[in-house]
Amino acid sequence: MLVVGGGGMGARHLNKLAMMPGVELVGLADPDRATQGTVTAIGLPHYTSLADALGNGRVDGICIASPTPTHHGLALEALEAGVHVLVEKPIATTLAEADDMIEAARRSGCVLAVGHVERHNPVVAELRRLVVDGTLGEISSLVARRVGGVPPRGVATDVVVDLAVHDIDVMSFLQDAEPVLIGAHGSRTFQRVHSDSAEILMRVGAASGFIQANWVTPTKVRTLTVTGSHGVAEANYVTQELRLFETAWIEDSEDFAAFVEAFGRPRELDIPVPRAEPLWRELTAFVDDVRAGNLERSVTGQQARVALSVALDASAALDRVSPPALVASVGRPDRAEA
Repeated sequence: MLVVGGGGMGARHLNKLAMMPGVELVGLADPDRATQGTVTAIGLPHYTSLADALGNGRVDGICIASPTPTHHGLALEALEAGVHVLVEKPIATTLAEADDMIEAARRSGCVLAVGHVERHNPVVAELRRLVVDGTLGEISSLVARRVGGVPPRGVATDVVVDLAVHDIDVMSFLQDAEPVLIGAHGSRTFQRVHSDSAEILMRVGAASGFIQANWVTPTKVRTLTVTGSHGVAEANYVTQELRLFETAWIEDSEDFAAFVEAFGRPRELDIPVPRAEPLWRELTAFVDDVRAGNLERSVTGQQARVALSVALDASAALDRVSPPALVASVGRPDRAEA
């Protein structure tokens, strides 16, 4: 297995793959020689191009963790060489690029998996079970908050394509439906070119989906609330906690105190979730799919294309309501954080 891109996410891929049983990590490909220390410290070679790495003939699969604008070219190069590909989200910068990658995978017969890591979060899997088995009843809304956290330096996209795309994909997964954008609004607080705050409203199957995403909120929040006719489930992506509030049918009562007590205290259940690291599960799924020669556990290129399509529609809506403007640099964060 080869990792392409030695930044923060690439380093995480290297670390996990190096510990994975049955996986031979063959090195890192990155044109920036400053990343060489990332692999030489563990005795692996550093390549300045994907072509050089593929030339050694020992690469079965690659994990592309380089900036989004490079995904298309790198993926095509690998797939055309008969190498399986896991590419970080978003799959590409445009739908045309995504289509090229999907078609190249079809022609080559290789796996094209996309790193929508929240699909591999155990709390999302358990939340999906509550939706599918009817525990929550008929779903009416999904509300996600993915706020806080400092953006990487020199962001190439806005907060929707970089951040909210996670929740677009998760909502599509939970409802087994392609989301349709209703509207979006955003602003620029610290970024001069790209929106760093956005609110998105979608239709997801028969339910509504709302996403608040930003790099502005000083505290980091990653939550998802799903409301149905039988109850409400609140999930925390980070702590992997899941809480269910069952719907309480309130009868009219002359005793106001009893009414308040019943209304204010619905039955509350903590749903047990076996904790696991989503990135480890994502990489394990990719390795298993490579060994099987087909996509069974990973997020497919087509699924990732759906999320990208909605994200691009939302980004276009942001640009219409929030044209580029100069932003004061006072207090502007410059610390990189994943």
